[in-house]
This record gives sequence, structure tokens and C-alpha cells, in this order.
Amino acid sequence: MLTNRTLIIFKYLWETTDESHLVSLADISAFLKQHEITADPRTLRKDIEQLTEFGVDIVKDRRVQNLYHVATRHFEAPEVKLLIDAVQSARFITPRRSKALVKRLSSFVAPGDTALLKRHLYIDSRSKATNESIYLNVDRIQTAITERKKISFCYFDYAPTKERDLRRGGQVYSVSPFAMFWNNDTYYLVGFHDHNNKSQSSVLTASFRWRSRMKPL
Repeated sequence: MLTNRTLIIFKYLWETTDESHLVSLADISAFLKQHEITADPRTLRKDIEQLTEFGVDIVKDRRVQNLYHVATRHFEAPEVKLLIDAVQSARFITPRRSKALVKRLSSFVAPGDTALLKRHLYIDSRSKATNESIYLNVDRIQTAITERKKISFCYFDYAPTKERDLRRGGQVYSVSPFAMFWNNDTYYLVGFHDHNNKSQSSVLTASFRWRSRMKPL
């Protein structure tokens, strides 16, 4: 069973080590003392072995004083760069949410590669969304598709005054969603519309209003 000490060691190794940044048992012990934890070298070696058994790729460099580092991570730096570029360029993700996602993605790379991710991506002057709920609505619709449930929402366009102009006088749309697809930096929903009994697609710029209990198809 993993102890708090073992988890703190994992956090330390994950956040500070890679092939270019190795630590000794003395380094690990000094870090643990900052958390008011003491452990002898034999205990530390057992903790590292336990982390390895749980799937953490910890490499031991055998020297006069053995050194340790985390070798394999979830993503390589070039892969994370691509994901960060996609987040920064996606118009439906707000600037605040983009910053938070980039910070999370940066935690997947080795400490020595973090600086490589601190760069600015220059986009073709595209504006970013201000509606924080859009990406949450996308996830909810995907869930509704998987669970074969209906969704309901209000559909609107923006007037020249930037006010919402509700379609059909604000009447609630009821749709059985089939699929979603991405095209020209926009999400589209394909589903069966209960009102006119035919399949149609709707751009996800509507203000979705979810029923407390979605109906199964």
C-alpha cells in the first residue's frame, strides 16, 4: 500500500527529474525533511521499488552514489507542443481556459523541457470565445450521444448590437443527438429534431439549457 511518504517521493521525482536532472537518495531525504518526514536509505529504496511496481518508469543510474530519474512520461515535448498549439488556436476555448489547459499540459513533460513550451503561438488574428460553457456543452452532448438520451436547448443568433436574438421566440429545441463533427474551427451537432421530424445539423453557438432529467431515445 502506498504511503504519504511514497507519494511525496513520486511527486518529487516526477516534477524535478529527467535524463539530465538526476537525484540521489540524499536529495530525496532532504526533500522529505521539508515535509517533516525522515527515512533511512533502505526505506527510500523500498519506496522507489514500490513506485516502479506500480508502473512508474524510474531509472537507477548505478554510480558510487546511485542516482534516480523518471524516464518515460505520458507525452514527449513535441507532442505536447502540438496539443498546446491546438488549444491556443481553437476559437471556442476562452483565453482563461486556454491558459489553464496549457498549464496542465505542461505538467506532462520532463522538467528540462518545460521552458520549451513557454512560447507564443501567432494566430491569424482570430478572436477567442468568451463563453466558458461551450466546451462543457460539447462534453455533455457527447455523453448524451453515448447514453442515447435527448437534449434540449434554446437556439440564438447574435444581433448587430451583440445581443442574443432567440430563434422561434425562445422556444426550446428538443433533439435526439446522433453525432458531432468538427469543421472550419466549429463544432456541429447532427441529430433528429422532434419539431419537424427530420434530421438536421445545428451549430453549437446556441445557449444550451439542460433539463434536469434527460429523456432516453
